[in-house]
Amino acid sequence: MARHDIPRHNGNANASTDAAVQHGETSPLLAATQPIHGNVPPGAKAVPGLLWIEAALFTNVFLAGFDGTVTASTYAVITSEFQSANLAAWISTSYLVTTTALQPLYGRLSDIVGRRACLLAATLLFGLGCLGCALSPNLGLLIAMRALAGAGGGGLMTMATIINTDLIAPEQRGMYQAGQNILHGVGAILGASLGGTLAGWLGWRFAFLVQVPICLAALVVARVVVPKSIVPRRHRAVVKPDGDAADVESVVGGNARGPSTATATRPMSTWEQVDFLGAVLLIAGLSLFLAALSAGSNNGGAGAALAWAQPSVLGCLGGSIVLLVAFLAVEARTTAVPLLPLSMLHGVERVSLLVANVCLGMSGYGFLFLMPLFFQAVLLDSAAVAGLRLVASSLATPLGGLTTGLAMKFLAPRYAANANALLTALARGGALVLLAGGVTNLALGMHDPSWHYAAYLTVGGFGQGMSYPASLFRFIGACDFGEHAVATYLVYLVRSVGSVAGVAAISTIVQTHLLARLTDVFAGTPGGAELIDTLTHSVEALRELPTDTRVVVQGIYYEACRRGLYFLLAVGSVTVVCTFLLSTKPRK
Repeated sequence: MARHDIPRHNGNANASTDAAVQHGETSPLLAATQPIHGNVPPGAKAVPGLLWIEAALFTNVFLAGFDGTVTASTYAVITSEFQSANLAAWISTSYLVTTTALQPLYGRLSDIVGRRACLLAATLLFGLGCLGCALSPNLGLLIAMRALAGAGGGGLMTMATIINTDLIAPEQRGMYQAGQNILHGVGAILGASLGGTLAGWLGWRFAFLVQVPICLAALVVARVVVPKSIVPRRHRAVVKPDGDAADVESVVGGNARGPSTATATRPMSTWEQVDFLGAVLLIAGLSLFLAALSAGSNNGGAGAALAWAQPSVLGCLGGSIVLLVAFLAVEARTTAVPLLPLSMLHGVERVSLLVANVCLGMSGYGFLFLMPLFFQAVLLDSAAVAGLRLVASSLATPLGGLTTGLAMKFLAPRYAANANALLTALARGGALVLLAGGVTNLALGMHDPSWHYAAYLTVGGFGQGMSYPASLFRFIGACDFGEHAVATYLVYLVRSVGSVAGVAAISTIVQTHLLARLTDVFAGTPGGAELIDTLTHSVEALRELPTDTRVVVQGIYYEACRRGLYFLLAVGSVTVVCTFLLSTKPRK
């Protein structure tokens, strides 16, 4: 069959034990012979417990959305309480560093040890991290607990998408992905609106504590409903793109160039298939790289330019380069199942899609970091009001995802012979709307009516929502049959790299301009040095300034935030360029 769309992993989840194709937690949740639920012929059995499985997955997706905006709307309050506003970016980046570094393991280990095991591990780690954040007595421990939550957060969205890719037919998958985006958006809306309210009413700790019982419920449901029956991958049959059955190792086993010698001469145990060395090198390399970005963006009062020249930052950057080069060398020679098949990095389309997803991550988290600061430092909003102002854009994002899902569902028959054309058009449309949102954001002033802030921010949120599923499925469709799980986590991986880079860049831009302008204005005045130190460590201190001084500082923050918005506009432009490098022709 033509490989213009994502091949289907179908099967009867209730197949007997003597069936030719058996199920395991290491396999797709459906085997290779049964039509998928939602497209089931007469007499065929649907996926058992699908509703409850989706409930567990969507709860995790909801938590991922909630956590993202609840921290965005409360980080200024948290860091001001600890007198460390200059370290605000660490609350986001500590989470994103571990999320990014561990995401690759969820995709590959879910193929080895099973979907359910990875799903449960992700949910448990995320819940423990949230509980630790709520109980943290200082910022250092809170940052560590955010890192622990990120270790689980890396699997929340990834495992939901991978499991649904196993369960759902390609023509129905867009709607399920849209459903994920809606739940993610609902979580983001509630996180934005409730986070600030909880911080002002009960204290910011409850913004983390409220996630714990929800996480526990998702953990229990997933433990009960997601099937567990581990079967080695070498015993599973899959359907190759030409319709023939094949041993799975002939499709994805060995290395990127083909089955390994070890696989050909003797059966590999489950754990021998795990690329442990590659995993260690990738985690260490990414962690050092992202830590350097994060540390360099937090000047600690010394100035951002000096911070980037510090030996610790340069050492992390140099070490990350060495480790990532070593990782690529290991991946080219490993006899295990490679963590990252190098063939996935070839071709203009794949590279363009990965760069576009890096930019989407930069835009999304850069926006979430910048706008609450704009609201609280420029408009002098409380955390609760700042969170409410994010609701409109948070709602627009899942609506954009729903638009893409509906288009995939209802236009699929028209594009049955060329799904690439449809997905490329949707990716381009989303990128253009995102770019338009960047332009409208620059029109925001210091004294606009409230509806301007809601309306202008909605445009970019809608484009972001359109782009997420379109770029994901376009990349999966550009990959071979045995690469789909790896392709899924790779998209989330590069988005997370972009997220940290976006937060780091915005933090650097704002802190650099803020410190430079505060120094220009107040350095020679009585008490100026103390005032500069106070303002760089506490956003809340701005409210206590005399009116004339406060107005000047508000203007400085406004200029700094506009510089951040120009950066996001440039990132959106790169996204558009990448989407126009994609082909609209069917994949051969």
